Amino acid sequence: MQEQIGMRILRGTGASAGIAIGPWVRLTATPIPVGRSIASVEVEAELVRLDEALAAAAAELDALAERMTAEGHPDEGAIFAAQAAVARGPALRVRAKGSIREERRDAVVIANPELLRAGPRTPDQMRRINALCHLVEVVAEQASTA
Repeated sequence: MQEQIGMRILRGTGASAGIAIGPWVRLTATPIPVGRSIASVEVEAELVRLDEALAAAAAELDALAERMTAEGHPDEGAIFAAQAAVARGPALRVRAKGSIREERRDAVVIANPELLRAGPRTPDQMRRINALCHLVEVVAEQASTA
C-alpha cells in the first residue's frame, strides 16, 4: 500500500481491466459461533432452542425467497426457498439433535459447517449422512426445476 496526498492506493489483482474510482468496503468473514459443552440436564432445553432456531431460519429464508421472486429474481428466490427447505427438513435437524444428545453440544452446533462434512463413526451416522445427502440432492433438483 502506498500513501499519496489525501488518498490511498490499494494494489491487488483486478477482476477486469481498468481503473475503479469510488467508495470501498472491506468485507470480513463472520466467525462461526463457538458452541459449548452442556450438562445432561440442559439437553431438552437445547433441543427446544434448536427447533425454534430452525423454524425462525426457515421463516426468514421463506420471506427472502418471496421478496426475491416478487422483485423479479426467481432464480435467487429458488435458492432461498431451497435453503428454507433444508432448515425445515429432517436431515439437518436429526444430525444436530444427535450431536446435542450424544456429544452434549449446545444448539450452536447447527451453525458449524463441519456438521455437513463430518465423517460417520457408526452405521446409524452413515444412515443419517445418506439421508442428508439425499435431501440436498432433492432440494437441488427442485430448485433447478422451479
